[in-house]
Amino acid sequence: TIEWQLNEGILLENPSNRARLAGLMRYPSTKTMEGHLTSLADYVTRMKAGQKDIYYVTAVTSPLMERCKREGVEVLFMKKPDDVRTMLLLSNFKNKKLRNLGEAALAFQGIPNTDGDFTPLCETIRKILQGKVHCVILSGRLVQSPCAVSEG
Repeated sequence: TIEWQLNEGILLENPSNRARLAGLMRYPSTKTMEGHLTSLADYVTRMKAGQKDIYYVTAVTSPLMERCKREGVEVLFMKKPDDVRTMLLLSNFKNKKLRNLGEAALAFQGIPNTDGDFTPLCETIRKILQGKVHCVILSGRLVQSPCAVSEG
């Protein structure tokens, strides 16, 4: 398919062609209708005032999207492993960072991930889950969900 060929081009081509190929990529998003796709360039034109990054997620539903949904921030859906690898390799588009909402350390829209008043709770959970999880942090991305599992 053309999507596969574009992904392969970005993954394997020399860096000078990546930006041109990235402009041709299309993804489903929270702002497109079912079955429709959007380009990174179109995403940038719809960005909220003050938004600095392009956000994507590897699942169609995730509690990590709650803050985005509440604030009307568009999220792209990466449905194939090659899509995620492409995003990692590109790292930015038109001076906007490509940010995976699944990254544990991601500070959404500059909202820091700190334990704050919940330090004792986070420490207790770290002890209970020691060896089973990489880290336990509070996240500005969650609005209604008590917790979420994210990538390291």
